[in-house]
Amino acid sequence: MQCVPIGEPVSIALHAVAAADTQLFRALDMVFTWEPEFLGLVGLDNTGAVPLLSSGFPLTGDHGLNEGDPPWDGDGCYRS
Repeated sequence: MQCVPIGEPVSIALHAVAAADTQLFRALDMVFTWEPEFLGLVGLDNTGAVPLLSSGFPLTGDHGLNEGDPPWDGDGCYRS
């Protein structure tokens, strides 16, 4: 568990891997949520990541996800 003073940024790392060593990693669609009264999503940092063709929060409008880039209402979709 990480304790952070109010108003300080928090970084959360995402590591995606294939289900088996013999499979290739091709793409990722991830839907996630947070409590916007306690946390705010401020962006995406790909520093140190494997270079991808694209990585971000597509403005899809699907199911109320990604109303902006980055999304701010407590749910979002990340795609790479």
